[in-house]
Amino acid sequence: MSLLTSLRAAGADARTAARPFSQDTEAHGSGRNRNIALAAAIALATVAVLASRRTTTLTTPYLWAEDGLDIVPQFVLRGWPSLLDPISGYMAFIPRLISYIALSVTPQAYPLTGTVLSWAFMAGVRAFLALAPTRLRARPWIALACLFVPTDPEVFGTSLYSFWWAGLILMALPMWEYGPRLFKTRLALAVVCGLSTPVTVMIAPLIALRAVALRTRHDIAIAAAVAVCAVLQVREILAVHTDTMSSAMSWRTLVQIFDKFFGRYVWGLDTANASQEFWLAVLGVGLAALIVYTLVALKDRWLALCLLYLLGGSIALSVMRVSVEIMGPTGGGPRYFFYPYVMLGWILIQGLASARGNMRALFAAPLLFALANAALSGWNRAVDDTFSFRRQIQSCTHFEEYGMPIHKAGSRFDIFRGTYPRRVCAYIAARMEPLEENDLRPFTWRHAGFAAGTRHPLRIVSQTLSGTAAGTPPQGYTMRGTYDGLLPIGDVTLEVRRGEMILYAGGGESKPPRYDLRTATHHFTGALPLCPEPCTLAFGSDLLPETFTLRLSDDSDAPGDWFAVGQPAP
Repeated sequence: MSLLTSLRAAGADARTAARPFSQDTEAHGSGRNRNIALAAAIALATVAVLASRRTTTLTTPYLWAEDGLDIVPQFVLRGWPSLLDPISGYMAFIPRLISYIALSVTPQAYPLTGTVLSWAFMAGVRAFLALAPTRLRARPWIALACLFVPTDPEVFGTSLYSFWWAGLILMALPMWEYGPRLFKTRLALAVVCGLSTPVTVMIAPLIALRAVALRTRHDIAIAAAVAVCAVLQVREILAVHTDTMSSAMSWRTLVQIFDKFFGRYVWGLDTANASQEFWLAVLGVGLAALIVYTLVALKDRWLALCLLYLLGGSIALSVMRVSVEIMGPTGGGPRYFFYPYVMLGWILIQGLASARGNMRALFAAPLLFALANAALSGWNRAVDDTFSFRRQIQSCTHFEEYGMPIHKAGSRFDIFRGTYPRRVCAYIAARMEPLEENDLRPFTWRHAGFAAGTRHPLRIVSQTLSGTAAGTPPQGYTMRGTYDGLLPIGDVTLEVRRGEMILYAGGGESKPPRYDLRTATHHFTGALPLCPEPCTLAFGSDLLPETFTLRLSDDSDAPGDWFAVGQPAP
């Protein structure tokens, strides 16, 4: 009997045997209480794990990636009508909704409120996976397994990455029990989640196949809804040119796929030499063989097909997006391992739930190794606490435009810089307790580009304050003073006019450059932004008079630090 024939027969049996959700009021009430207790336990476990894996999103909440670059300013400037606007080539309804609610209710504490709301959503996803009547076995364990993936917790704890968790709901829909149960809920989830993640495009064919096989009105309606969402996502994807570093298929690529997507699921290494990659690939082949055995042994052929499709599809999407050579579960792009590792966990749990006797150890062992791998190699992400949301926002209100630093991956050396108009910051700062002027930054900054097309700053050999130079000034700048060397320890003092700029690169990991800025009425001191590549400091704040004295100093002992003080040549 073919798979489609089996599905049609199962659908017919389900329709014939369908009965109301509750025929026994007392039993239904008892079951509902158990479900509430289970959902509460799953939610509490989710919050506990999130707090342990992304602690700094609570202790030092801040802006992250496209959330800070796009979502925040777009809400203030365009309001709720921008809810369905794309982000970097895809629609992200749920991340925008979470952020918009946080910005509406508590804009002054937006990063913290957004984190709390995103955690509530993630807890809801876990409860849904545990309680939804899917054909998966051991569903509470399925829900918990998503929290213990052995990757850096990049997709945990931020409102922007809530779309990764929305994708898990979509992945559960094809595996729903046969019949019309909770049709309206499924339809609503299909639309909301379908408009929230580009993974909709991968899920749509699987849901369409189910609809073709079962030929029920509710399955056809859900497939149509997901198809519309997939078309909308494809339209946005095609409308934006996104640079990709996809893998060119070769024998080495295949070895690395087994190494990174299977071997490192159970045995984590941040980096590996050629010999280690080979043995990890061998380990990965063994795990892949166990996965195939599990799927073949499953009596539910449709469930086996869904899990195989989701595992293979998620790996294929990751490899198409980023070269497998540069990605890693605890290094480059750990988010690309989230879905594949979740699927590995789900398949192994199905094997464990179906096995008998000593065979259970065959499935329990890789799950335990994966748990230990998660705990030892990528459990918690450390984030630099260089940036204060309150300080940056209030400083921004003194500029027409402000170079807002935004976390890319949590390192102060690798950040985005978004341009925030005064209006955006004024909206967020309206309910903040004002800071003293000396606690604000009297300057903004932005990235000035890479010198000579490289990621290394332009080398300036020497430059005196009188203007005698043995090196070449940066293009477009009139040199007023600088220092450089293998140990660039020293300081430069200048008279600066409001509106002038300073080009610099500087700051070691522990000692960023310092500034001492004096006016007739105020004295500002503090650390400059860490900027390994050349950046421009723009002094345009209304806190400053027309002229002021500025002293820049650096004792970080970081090779290559330098200041090129002056203003752009006309």
